[in-house]
This record gives sequence, C-alpha cells and structure tokens, in this order.
Amino acid sequence: GDYGKGFAVVAEEVKNLSAKSTEASKNSTEVIQGIFHTIQKGVDLMSETVGSLKEIAQLSEVIEDITDDLETTINVQKSSLANMADNIENISGIADENLKNSESAKKFSGEIFNEVNKLRTMISSFNLRRNKK
Repeated sequence: GDYGKGFAVVAEEVKNLSAKSTEASKNSTEVIQGIFHTIQKGVDLMSETVGSLKEIAQLSEVIEDITDDLETTINVQKSSLANMADNIENISGIADENLKNSESAKKFSGEIFNEVNKLRTMISSFNLRRNKK
C-alpha cells in the first residue's frame, strides 16, 4: 500500500533529480568546452601576437642598422663637403694670387717695353761704323 506509493513517489523524484543532474552535467560540460575553446583561441591569438612582436623587433633592429649606416654616410659626405669647400677656398686664393701676379707681370712687361724703346731711341742716335776689311 501506502508505503509502496510513497516509495514510488520518492523513486520518481530521484529519477527526475537524476535526469536534471544529467542535464546540468551536460550543460556544464558544454560550458566548460566553450570556455576551453575560447581560452584556446586566446592562446592562439597570444602566440600570433608574440610572433608579430618578434617580427616588429627584428624590423626595428634592421631600421636602426639602416639609420646608423645612413648617419655614417651623411657624416662622411658632410666631411667631404667641408673639405671641398676648404679646397675651393684655397684654389680661389691661388687664383687671386695668380691674377695679382699676372697684373704685376703685365705692368712690368709694359715698363720693360718702354725701357727697351728708350734704349732703341738712344742707340739709334749713335752712329756706329762698321769696319770693312
């Protein structure tokens, strides 16, 4: 009788609780798997990010090397330009000196020419005889 009905009610409740427990366990497993997949995606993204950061660091080193080489080249060119400017200044000074010397030489040539003409005039005033033998 009554005990059997009570036992059947309790058994039914245990069966319902067991089904609910199984459903909750299944839901928990699905949630845990979803979390696991999300974490795995995060780990994958972190790995990709680390790889990208390593590439950026390597490119940064390459850029730094290129910048250093460029700076060295610019300094060499700057030094060469300074030397060229000094050499041009020296050549300009030599050219100025040559111009002064050529002007002086022209002046002295003119004076010598005048003196030679005076000597010719003076010599022409002398009557030189040639000995005829």
